[in-house]
Amino acid sequence: MTIMDAVSYTHLDVYKRQDQSLPVAYAAVSLSDTFDGTSVDTNLWEIQPWGRGTYSPTVASSLVNLPGGGALLSKASFDVSPTDPLGVFEAKATFGAGVYQHIGFATTDGNDLTSFLIFSTAATNDPLYARISGASSMPSPGYPINISNFDMTQPHTYRIEWAESSATEDTVPFLIDGAVVYTSASADGADIHNGLSNLNVVLSNNGAATLVVDSVNASTAVSYTHLDVYKRQV
Repeated sequence: MTIMDAVSYTHLDVYKRQDQSLPVAYAAVSLSDTFDGTSVDTNLWEIQPWGRGTYSPTVASSLVNLPGGGALLSKASFDVSPTDPLGVFEAKATFGAGVYQHIGFATTDGNDLTSFLIFSTAATNDPLYARISGASSMPSPGYPINISNFDMTQPHTYRIEWAESSATEDTVPFLIDGAVVYTSASADGADIHNGLSNLNVVLSNNGAATLVVDSVNASTAVSYTHLDVYKRQV
């Protein structure tokens, strides 16, 4: 028979980054919204009008409808550490046939997007673009997405994967319905790494057509392994 002493332990949740040998503390940054309510969840989103006045996106039938004139900005920000991989954005959305509709990661100055990794109609209503601010080799206004039989006015799943490719460079693939449609040029890796940080998820419209979003999921892109650790109380 084994007799166990009555030692008390405290349970600790510790996470180990998969490319590091030592455990590190980690607080995940994430956002998930399927717009199941009757109004925008202001615990998750800041409602940002472009210019003066108010902005009133509507929520119904598990969709958020964004008319021109403003944006939803996530209250969570991404790129929590300059040494970590950065973030993944995914949304099921339907673009209207109109200008200045954007979804992805961005910062704003209250009047416009200032830094961004976005799918965007830019100043046109066709085609859709992959756009990265500060990417010196990217054509203006962005990389045009030309896919056979692609219709941006129908629902599609849009995904942006923002991650480090080295200690000094980042890479950003853009995907639609699981297929890569653009990957940032290697010449822009340092531009992206040095020029972007602490971006918010943005759903923005400053045109005449309505942007409709079904769901949004975003998270930090670091891969961690969960460890159960117990600390003996003495």
